[in-house]
Amino acid sequence: IMDYKGLGVLLDAFCALNPAYHARLRIVGAGDLRPYAARLQGLARVEVENRWVSEEEIGSLLASADILVLPYTSASQSGVIPAAASQGLPVVASRVGGISEQIEHERSGLLVEPASPGELSRALERLLADPELRRRLGRGLAQEYAERRSWEQIAAQVRRSCEQAVQGKMPRVQ
Repeated sequence: IMDYKGLGVLLDAFCALNPAYHARLRIVGAGDLRPYAARLQGLARVEVENRWVSEEEIGSLLASADILVLPYTSASQSGVIPAAASQGLPVVASRVGGISEQIEHERSGLLVEPASPGELSRALERLLADPELRRRLGRGLAQEYAERRSWEQIAAQVRRSCEQAVQGKMPRVQ
């Protein structure tokens, strides 16, 4: 729980959700919650687990979710997106840094503008209202990572690059 992860944006978006969805928000991670304490008080459908999360726990935490939300205000990438892909979990994330390279809007997730609670809330409502869209985006993310971003695919790309370099077929950088 760090400022750049956009917890304030998420809380604003969550509070703006139509109550008819009966959505619940689970916030898991270690960090300083004091800046959010006033907003968290009285939110009955919000569960906070303010603790460090081990690698071994990530899969079971994601398996218990319907949507992964990454409302980052800045980021280079996210290590939790590949874990979500392994679960076929749909992702809503901010269009920042390398996140836009990890998620293809409308195919493997939904991308929203950073620091935009209204846009984030609308994206969440789309997924809450449409279970088939959730399934399609989750499948899209899983397929993307299986076909183009698996360790096997990355290793094959590195191997090809190394072979090309050894054979002198790599373009020279001036």
